Amino acid sequence: MSVQASSSWRNLQALRAEMRQELTERNAEIDGVLLSALTNQHVIVIGMPGAAKTLMVRCLAQAIYGTDDPTFEPRYFETTLSPFSTPESLFGMLDPKEFEQGRYRFASSNFLQHAEVAYVDEIFNGNPGIMQATQNIINERVFLEGDRRVKCPLQFVLASTNVYPESGSNLEAFYDRFLLRYHTEYIVDGDAFEAFWASDKPVSVSTRFDPGDLDALRSVVRNVPVPMDIVSKVRQIRDKVNAALDKPVSDRRWRWCKNLLRAHAVLEGRDTVIAADLLVLQHALWDNHEQKAAVLEIISKIAAPGLILVSKTLRGAVEAVSGYGEISEQSNSNLYEMLTILDTAAAEIIKHCDKHPELRTNDEVVSAMAQVKAMHKEVSRAHRTSMQRASAHAASL
Repeated sequence: MSVQASSSWRNLQALRAEMRQELTERNAEIDGVLLSALTNQHVIVIGMPGAAKTLMVRCLAQAIYGTDDPTFEPRYFETTLSPFSTPESLFGMLDPKEFEQGRYRFASSNFLQHAEVAYVDEIFNGNPGIMQATQNIINERVFLEGDRRVKCPLQFVLASTNVYPESGSNLEAFYDRFLLRYHTEYIVDGDAFEAFWASDKPVSVSTRFDPGDLDALRSVVRNVPVPMDIVSKVRQIRDKVNAALDKPVSDRRWRWCKNLLRAHAVLEGRDTVIAADLLVLQHALWDNHEQKAAVLEIISKIAAPGLILVSKTLRGAVEAVSGYGEISEQSNSNLYEMLTILDTAAAEIIKHCDKHPELRTNDEVVSAMAQVKAMHKEVSRAHRTSMQRASAHAASL
């Protein structure tokens, strides 16, 4: 049976669409959160506060646990770390009766060691003791409670930070455990920001998973075939990415990437991994976001050559239009020339997609076309205003 025929996949797509509708300019990050749920891998978002990171994981928790407020769900946990965080804020209070008997036990539930899904803000800010205990839970799904090792039910963590671990610190190995990495900016598009700002509706999703939906999808993911031509392409990507970065990507991360490709295929409704799925590796292979462009170019040349052409077309159009200066100050003839440039860019992107059909649903291509359309809309508005002024002036003569 095709994955698209299952109710669990339809519920996943309904949640994906709803989250994309609710959270502006967060498509890639939303997919990352969903992929982490499908693979039981952790995801980290680097960027400034106030960019909807908490909302993303809460929307997923709403769907998984069927609750309007996941902070009341005992299987969900969220916290913000600081150098002043105490063990009690993450793991609860010590059991005084156990402590009197010389045993180090925590009496509280509903904390990190009991959670299935967790959000940890400012993940690298904890003091050394806090960080060691947190690393054990995230890395090994084990909580060291005094003289015993307690198995944790943790499935995946969404973490966020606005700083990278320092080179040579023991946090680098911890950072390596986050397979998916995203660098998030505030809303860029003016029209999108205007719609976001004008809305008073709180972010919420109505989609609810049925019991067993995630387990069913994870089972499908594990059985998605990876053809040998994909294996060959992964080897090529590995060779080039490892040569381009300051240090090679760990074998552990490459191993995890196999299931990531399978999960991406399932997310897109495919029953096998294809070359287009390799593009998701752009979110798994960099250490610092300044490496993102180089990593994407390497992957694109091997997995989707047309994507490079789309990127160049967009960059050329943006540079050409920006070269004219402030849009509102341009003459009619300049505005007409700018519209021609943007029309040509849109036609070129469509032509690239016709040659490479797998690009039509690619987030980078969709974003590029949306950016061209947004620029076209702004220039058209200025052109209409300019024409109205010219008509009014002619009528006054």
